[in-house]
Amino acid sequence: MDSQALERWLTCDGTRSNWDGKMYVARTIYWDSDRNEFLQTGCSPNYQAGWWSLACCKHDMREARPFRAEAIDLSIPTYVFTLASLNSNVGQTLVSVAQVTKHFEVGEPNSGHVHHVPEWWKADVDGKHLILVSDRFLLWPEPVFVAAKTQKQSRYGKNIASDNLHGLLRSRSE
Repeated sequence: MDSQALERWLTCDGTRSNWDGKMYVARTIYWDSDRNEFLQTGCSPNYQAGWWSLACCKHDMREARPFRAEAIDLSIPTYVFTLASLNSNVGQTLVSVAQVTKHFEVGEPNSGHVHHVPEWWKADVDGKHLILVSDRFLLWPEPVFVAAKTQKQSRYGKNIASDNLHGLLRSRSE
């Protein structure tokens, strides 16, 4: 896939030119060049059974009013771009892009679900725990796109849309 193909996918072959999204670093995903695969040591995003979900990580990003409103409004496609940790050989690679196609608000989650710091699950029990779900996503088995410049870990992620896509991402082959 090249940059033009990614743009066609993001715009649904030109039928949805207006889209928005967030790009964030999943520090628990990294490129293992010895095994020639991405490895994930955290719990989110989840890529199982033909679905993509973001449920237990990036609490602040999912709860911030501007992004939350965008994600809930399904009339304009909202995408979540997931970058892997920085790798000195390949850069900071794009692992997946998911269009938010469903969302759920849930009450108290399982207090035993994985968090790096114990008790972080309590942030989810305020009745505003937003789970983002997609049945339309791209998941790369190897590095294809990289961040144009290194993105730092951020509580809220970085805004991304058609007007800044090329300034934030580039194809490794270009």
